[in-house]
Amino acid sequence: MTTAAARTATPAVEIRAERATKELARPALPNPHDTLGAWVLTAMVAGFFATIALVFWLARTIHV
Repeated sequence: MTTAAARTATPAVEIRAERATKELARPALPNPHDTLGAWVLTAMVAGFFATIALVFWLARTIHV
């Protein structure tokens, strides 16, 4: 912004510019509505425990 423009800028414009600068400096937060990753992680954990349960069930059934 030139000095002439800075002198004629209204306080509202300066406040908006300051807010925009703060928003750009703020770290990006994950989108709470984007839950695909959470579902994938949940399915992987459930599959892991189901595999362990299956191994124990097979070991008991087959008597290894």
